[in-house]
Amino acid sequence: MKSVLFKHRSIRKFRPTPIPEEVLRECLEAALRASTCGNMQLYSLVVTRDAALRAKLAPCHFNQPMVTQAPCVVTVCADVHRFSKWCEQRDADPAYDNFAWFLNASTDALLAAQNLCVEAEMHGLGICYLGTTIYTAGDISQILELPKGVIPLTTVVLGYPDESPELTDRLPLEAVVHYEKYTDYTTPFDRSNYAAAFDYVIKRYQSECYALKDDPKSKYYGTKSGKPAVIVLCTDWHDARTTYNAAIRRLAARWGLPLVEFDRNIGFSKDTPNPATGTQQSLLHAQDTQTIEGVAYGWHPQRGQDKYIQQRMAAIFTDTMRRILPAK
Repeated sequence: MKSVLFKHRSIRKFRPTPIPEEVLRECLEAALRASTCGNMQLYSLVVTRDAALRAKLAPCHFNQPMVTQAPCVVTVCADVHRFSKWCEQRDADPAYDNFAWFLNASTDALLAAQNLCVEAEMHGLGICYLGTTIYTAGDISQILELPKGVIPLTTVVLGYPDESPELTDRLPLEAVVHYEKYTDYTTPFDRSNYAAAFDYVIKRYQSECYALKDDPKSKYYGTKSGKPAVIVLCTDWHDARTTYNAAIRRLAARWGLPLVEFDRNIGFSKDTPNPATGTQQSLLHAQDTQTIEGVAYGWHPQRGQDKYIQQRMAAIFTDTMRRILPAK
């Protein structure tokens, strides 16, 4: 029987049910049992359950709903502050003025975080790592009053799941495991991995918008969360690009972003060829073609306001936005 590790999925929707004190404590104790560098345990876990404090942290995580929705937020920190104080009390020099200490502390902290998450999932809790932490570490440090030598690395939200998403794709074993010696790749990047590429773009865009609050030249200087990051995801205009469309849907579900489904509303499908020609309907509306598994499809739609696809896509987009955005 496969362990809980093989069933892991990131949870982004949580029930308001509080985590029992004994369950949370056991998860935290499991974190403490992780391997550490020389048993120095160069990390700290800041547990935030207070709703008001979680609301303060939310902008640091680009206002992702799970920060305020999950009953528990754990900020995982590299921490040489505690060990340095211990050394100073014994008239010893901690020698933490180099990059090696940060690597050691980061390793300790992330190993502890993973132990925490595995134990939490064994108790039926859902978890999600927040990569936003490293983008706003300074603000998080101020809110949590972290002293010098304590640096936020990642954040884990914990709670009882209110969703059951599908398992996300992973690279095959052969792509990441090298036996005896490293074997280089003939094709460095899998171009079909749209979700990973766009995931990075979303994080980068949100972090740059957030950073404008500290830019004196920006009109958003001094605001609480910088420039509002408005992101809308769209599928391709027809359903032949199955890999891309599936990746975009997973990404929209993961981030809770609006999704415009052109492929499902365009008016035709790859499964129903043109009855007159037997070829794909998309070819009638495209200025060039793309061959997928030996079948020719329309690639880029014909341009111009009078073209059917342009008009249809505009109507689909407008209709979706009316349903998603509140009327003013």
